[in-house]
Amino acid sequence: MDRKFDGPPDVFFGSPFIAVVQHRLLDMIAEADPAKEQDWHRWRQAEHHPHRVKQVRNYLQGVKGWPTMTADTRRQFVRDLFAPLLPSEDLLEELMGHES
Repeated sequence: MDRKFDGPPDVFFGSPFIAVVQHRLLDMIAEADPAKEQDWHRWRQAEHHPHRVKQVRNYLQGVKGWPTMTADTRRQFVRDLFAPLLPSEDLLEELMGHES
């Protein structure tokens, strides 16, 4: 995950295809070790990674099509940016409310 958030965002940052793979991979890792499944669940909560939240917030400031996106599109876009982390509904609402 560090590669995803290190350095400037690349063309793949926020890719819905990569997000699906990241989520599936973390789900499989968590399921493979039931004793640590709760640890993985906590780790995936985006709020536990304030530096990642800041990076996503900063990235959203430059998204050109943001004002024309529907609420559902914004919500999914933000979720994809965070993958494999999982933003809470409160964080999603906060980030979706900004205007570029």
